[in-house]
Amino acid sequence: MLKHPALKYVTLLRDELVLIAPRHGFPDAIAPIEIASLPLITREKGSGTRDAYERALAERNVAPSDLNVVLECATSESVREAVCAGIGAAFISRLALRGGRYDDQIKEVRVKGFSIVRDFYCVHLKKKALSGPAEALMSALMKQATGGLTGAGDAYA
Repeated sequence: MLKHPALKYVTLLRDELVLIAPRHGFPDAIAPIEIASLPLITREKGSGTRDAYERALAERNVAPSDLNVVLECATSESVREAVCAGIGAAFISRLALRGGRYDDQIKEVRVKGFSIVRDFYCVHLKKKALSGPAEALMSALMKQATGGLTGAGDAYA
């Protein structure tokens, strides 16, 4: 992440992208290069999720053009539904899986030696005081984010 010296970065939460697949017919663990052989459901171009996993795969010599994309979706919900329908595997935010509603239909496929962690920030000018509503919003976001999530509240100068 590029940081500007005039801005203060406060980590709201840390999230991980995971590879999910239908519960049956997919391996429990694979090497990064093997992702190219899976029928893959992707997010649309410009999606932060897609950018994150494409960068991580490229670091392991797996180009986006190597992937066997069978469906492109606009939302995390549509990705989850496509995986539940058995269409293929997909990278998705662990936060999008909270609640366990999909436990009987999908599984996490462990990618050996591979982890995609990203942080979400609240950013504001260092030298300017936040307005009352902005301070209230920041406080509410911090309170929501610290509800069991790791890394929340770490300030970056």
